[in-house]
Amino acid sequence: MTKMITFAKDAPEGAIRACTVSDGIEKFDLLIEDMDQLLGENWGDLGIEDALKFFTQPDGKHVEFIALAVNNSNTEQTERLTNLVNDAADRGIKVIVVADGVGPVVLHSLLKAGADAFLPYPLPRDELRSAVDKALTLTPPINYQAGNTPFLSRNGYVITFQGMAGGVGSSMIAANTAWEFSHPDKKSVPLKTLLIDLDLQFGSISTYLDVESKNAVLQMLSDTEALDEDSFSQAITKLSEHFSVLTAPPEIVPYDLLGDEDIDRILKLARRHFDLIIIDMPKSVTTWTDAVLRESDEFIAILDLDMRSTNNVIRLINLLEQEKQPFSKMRYVLNRAPKFTDLSGKSRIKRLSDALGIEFEFMLPDGGKPISTSCDQGEALATSAAKNPLRKDLLKMVKTLYDQLPQELKAA
Repeated sequence: MTKMITFAKDAPEGAIRACTVSDGIEKFDLLIEDMDQLLGENWGDLGIEDALKFFTQPDGKHVEFIALAVNNSNTEQTERLTNLVNDAADRGIKVIVVADGVGPVVLHSLLKAGADAFLPYPLPRDELRSAVDKALTLTPPINYQAGNTPFLSRNGYVITFQGMAGGVGSSMIAANTAWEFSHPDKKSVPLKTLLIDLDLQFGSISTYLDVESKNAVLQMLSDTEALDEDSFSQAITKLSEHFSVLTAPPEIVPYDLLGDEDIDRILKLARRHFDLIIIDMPKSVTTWTDAVLRESDEFIAILDLDMRSTNNVIRLINLLEQEKQPFSKMRYVLNRAPKFTDLSGKSRIKRLSDALGIEFEFMLPDGGKPISTSCDQGEALATSAAKNPLRKDLLKMVKTLYDQLPQELKAA
């Protein structure tokens, strides 16, 4: 029997703690069953317009999450849906989007508006409970130290970088993005950032940042069932007050060393101790890629303007559609983008974007030899190539991502 949800706050017995919101809940009968199992009688069903009114009423003040059920009939109502998500987020109500056949544009809009999770319908087993637990969890303070600085209880945000072909620069971008988040300008709050290299065979983060790959990393990955604060602390390397790294193992190991449960354990602990977790993925799709995708708040694909990247994006999107995975989380970065004056290059970008049905949110220029030199020397671009055009545009990307982070992270 499914265990009932444990809520974060006290409320009167019988209070409505959650709601489904839809234009017809009868189209989502499996969602009704899951809500009954998790909440008993402590949930209700609302229409989209009714939800906005209900939040302001006395009976609505104890609502902690909504399951927003959408299908193809809602695709013309994106603005109405995003307004609802925004309103719920402003009131501290978590939003789980349950989507049946909804396109990536609508889903991405909802996630950007403040939705906490996306689940495909029909719902995979136990996924609703997992999503709600993750959204509602309030982790108690723990006594954990890395060096001499104690970690506070946190609820970290996960941004994953996936290179769509070898040599597209995803590891370099991941490493420097993590560095910039942890060393911001005076207008931004430095975030306690952990960079994780999940390329278990040929990870290059340790080289790019001149970090020693510890044997403790392999020990931790080999037995995550025994993972605790001590083993986690021994595996990570602290580079500065706000920046730590979990490198790839010092030896080449098979990708199936890890499974979904291992990923869940690592990221659960990482979220607890860090504001921001940056993941650098291997170029291969592994048995645990879907676990990382589910746990990621942002999943950023890095492409070059070539057929390798194009074909691989198509393959990946097709795979995620077949497996009913939330590919709507994916955002796209074009590395080594043509210069503004290159009209032929701009035309190629448009053809590529149209062919894939995607939008490049960020386009980074070719930084030339200083970038490879910086990587070889194990230095961040901010140190060795601060005025390089690539670093300047990377800063713009980081600023955009920073502005979209949950407000509670930036208020730390």
